[in-house]
Amino acid sequence: MKQTLDNPHATASLSPWSPPSHGLFRGLWRASITSNIGTWMHEVGAGRLMTLLSASPMTVALVQVAAAAPMFFLALPAGALGEVH
Repeated sequence: MKQTLDNPHATASLSPWSPPSHGLFRGLWRASITSNIGTWMHEVGAGRLMTLLSASPMTVALVQVAAAAPMFFLALPAGALGEVH
């Protein structure tokens, strides 16, 4: 019996390449890639803008820290909370 997403208890294993064959997975993957590219563009743009507004390396570094701090401080607690509930 072949294992499918409808029948996860079947004996055969799915191929590691089977998720991209599903339209929903491809759509979510493309949206994720697009979002990541937008985030990277924003980070580069914010750093560049700060170099134009202020020559202080500290100011440029603080902008980068402000952009990364929420993910840094909230990712682990959010992951732990997600695993508990």
